[in-house]
Amino acid sequence: MSLTSVRSGRARAATDRGAVAAWRNIESGRAALRSVHPLATKKGDTTVYRLELADDEAVIAKRCRSERAAVEAAVYEQVLPRLSAPTLRYYGKVDESGTEFSWIFVEEAGGSEYVADQPEHRAAAARWLATLHTEASALDLGQVLPARGVNYFRDCSRAAYAAIAAGLSNAALAPADRRILKAVLATAGLLDTQWPAFERILGRMPSTVIHNDFTIHNLRVQRRDGNLVAIPFDWEDSGWGDSAVDLAQIVDHAAYSIRPDLDVYESEIRSCWPHLDGEDLRAVGELGSLFRSVAELHWEAWRLSYDYQSARELAWLADYMTLGRDHLTRVDRVCLRAGWL
Repeated sequence: MSLTSVRSGRARAATDRGAVAAWRNIESGRAALRSVHPLATKKGDTTVYRLELADDEAVIAKRCRSERAAVEAAVYEQVLPRLSAPTLRYYGKVDESGTEFSWIFVEEAGGSEYVADQPEHRAAAARWLATLHTEASALDLGQVLPARGVNYFRDCSRAAYAAIAAGLSNAALAPADRRILKAVLATAGLLDTQWPAFERILGRMPSTVIHNDFTIHNLRVQRRDGNLVAIPFDWEDSGWGDSAVDLAQIVDHAAYSIRPDLDVYESEIRSCWPHLDGEDLRAVGELGSLFRSVAELHWEAWRLSYDYQSARELAWLADYMTLGRDHLTRVDRVCLRAGWL
């Protein structure tokens, strides 16, 4: 869900206290806590805080559902410490008593915002992903992390189409909105016949750990020893699968326009995966763009069943229409241009 969480003052105060209480479980030997500041989050059941310590360091505290926290903790504990790429310091996970939520504590990611129009930024993202994908592929975590291969995105696609079909009766939809959604539905049968072909294309990619939400909101860039490096964070959507969605080459949606440099990625993985060339990676990047599109349509499909009461809320529906238009563009660019449909 990509809406900022809205809570009452009482609920927010309770969660503020929860952040402090959870931190006290793991703060032994660290500087005293000086202040707590809530941060905006784009996932409705997640709250995020910045904890300022007396030594001027900052810690990010995230409260999310325990099953998602377990995935993120597995990455911080079993994957990132084994990489040669720069990563954030992980302080630990605290399960909240009596609820289905847990807290994750990590170092604040400093540095600058990622800018996809900067070639140096795209190269840094490609280098980091190449390190993750090649080095994590040897860890064999398919039984630890959720499956995020072709079948997962196929299921996202089918669930999204079902939700769209059911949501056509929402009274808040304008005639133009219904035309967009019907056009999206028209691609359902077309795509559904192509998943075996997508699986064959991605069969050349080794299975590995993927971030699966590699967006500008979850990435910073820093200068270290004179070199620009990427620093990803927010691993609760990560999993085990092929790297397509991480390599997506989306241009027309700013939040997802990481567009890691595929030439740099190819040069970085060549010693480990010499069977993959630039043509393979361009096909993988295009499929990643499509996968990202169907996943967003699925994750945000709740907007079609919402009982809209205000102009502010209707903006949420307008955002979904944008996703629908983006999806139609993606199908045209990704599938028809590549000759898969």
